[in-house]
Amino acid sequence: MVSVNDGNDPHFRKAVVKPDAECPPDCSRPCEAACPAAAFRFTETRAGANAQVIEERCYGCGRCIPVCPYGLLEEEWYRRSSTQVADLLRDVDAIEIHTREGHLNDFRQLWQELAPALRNLKLVAVSAPRLGTNTAEELAKYHACMVPPTQGALLWQLDGRPMSGDIGKGATQAVVRLAAEVVARRGGLPGYLQLAGGTNLHTHAAVKEAGLLHKESGKQPLIHGVAFGGVARKLLSNILRELEEISTAAPAHIEEHPYILKRALAIAEGLVAPWKE
Repeated sequence: MVSVNDGNDPHFRKAVVKPDAECPPDCSRPCEAACPAAAFRFTETRAGANAQVIEERCYGCGRCIPVCPYGLLEEEWYRRSSTQVADLLRDVDAIEIHTREGHLNDFRQLWQELAPALRNLKLVAVSAPRLGTNTAEELAKYHACMVPPTQGALLWQLDGRPMSGDIGKGATQAVVRLAAEVVARRGGLPGYLQLAGGTNLHTHAAVKEAGLLHKESGKQPLIHGVAFGGVARKLLSNILRELEEISTAAPAHIEEHPYILKRALAIAEGLVAPWKE
């Protein structure tokens, strides 16, 4: 799957240290404590320390930026061009498009630019947080923009509280509330619904309590899938670091290390087991 954005989106940003910035010697480095990806590296200097954000680890949660007492961190946004995306789609059969409130025209333009490459995909996923006061109604507007329409499966990914699943139990409430609202108002909106943004080990119980696991007789399930991001990164962080230590000149591939892969699969199974039941 290729993941793209139709404008500035928190999934497509990195934290960076401002040019020539140096941490004072008395800094307690709250950025390091706030980072769930252990993406900070410090090199001691006579005047303090040079901070570096390890690009491969940072996934753009943004928690470090507001806690820096000296304002030495900032966001760096990135976006692939339509030409780059079209080239990538030659070798894959699925795309995930991230959008946000106020991006409808940007989404329409992106769809038109990518239309020839989208025609034969097996899956198109549109990931969006809450959109105004009626997300289901807004998603219907996005669907109307899909001209020509996709021939593959259509998945609406409800991004309740982006990149927060590792925070704790309360983080999952936003996506459950959003899902309940979309289910109640979706009307004839085609496609599947998937939960994301704040999903964790507490999501299944919350979805069950909200009555979203049940389905009407003879009809499709109310919720069709769940995506784990932040909590999966947290649970797999030690394994990812182990792979980093193994790698030398080239990145390590987990498939080449069966004993590590087995441990990773056991962790993944723990996340999805309640949903399989």
